[in-house]
Amino acid sequence: NVVIHTQAGHSIECDDTPGQERIRVSHGGTNSAPGVGGPYIEMTANTGVIKITGDGYDITLKDKNLIVGGQLNVVVQGDCYLQVEGDKIETIKGNYEQHILGNFSSTVEGAVKINAIKGMDLLSGNYFSVKSAGTSYFNSNMRVKGLLTAEQIVSNGRVDAATGISAGPLGFISELGGLSIGLPAAVPFQINCSGPINSATSVSTPLTMSGVTNSVFGFDVVNLLLHNTHIHPTPKGPTGPPTPQEAGE
Repeated sequence: NVVIHTQAGHSIECDDTPGQERIRVSHGGTNSAPGVGGPYIEMTANTGVIKITGDGYDITLKDKNLIVGGQLNVVVQGDCYLQVEGDKIETIKGNYEQHILGNFSSTVEGAVKINAIKGMDLLSGNYFSVKSAGTSYFNSNMRVKGLLTAEQIVSNGRVDAATGISAGPLGFISELGGLSIGLPAAVPFQINCSGPINSATSVSTPLTMSGVTNSVFGFDVVNLLLHNTHIHPTPKGPTGPPTPQEAGE
């Protein structure tokens, strides 16, 4: 073991012991804390250690490459700050996991684009809030298992409801079943529309034997057909349908 010592306590060791060869460069440690010792650099046949007892600086004026053949473990007992003056590109061939015990905050002054090829799951234990100063776009179907609340819902196509639509007393469909088409408000248990109501089969009124229709400017086709085809029994015999002249009145 060849050792070179200086008056300040610096040393250079070149150990040629078979099987334990090493090189160690040590600082005197005069400014180190008691019992800590000075910084040193030590290399063996398979390992290398750099120990800095104070602040450490690694300055490279040009490119620098770091290759780790095995596992890389980095432990920062204090805070960690990383500043990149240019772009930062990461390529991860395996999985990428983060476990954050505190809060997570990210501020992006440009645009954000996340491209998930297979799928994406967003899980929140409490609430999930999305705020946008502009318009939010969804280019696919949306399924909501819970309650969907909105100040206004506008559809360029059709709105399908499996059991019913409730829009309150001022909406087109009231909470008690009123339906309003083309009019500003719906009345419970009524159907109000500004145009005709057409049925391909029939109009059923199970609680009454006849219907009551009011028409100011319209034409009652149903009652006209009933009037033109009905027959009443009389003491002198049944009456027949009205004459063509009476039917046109």
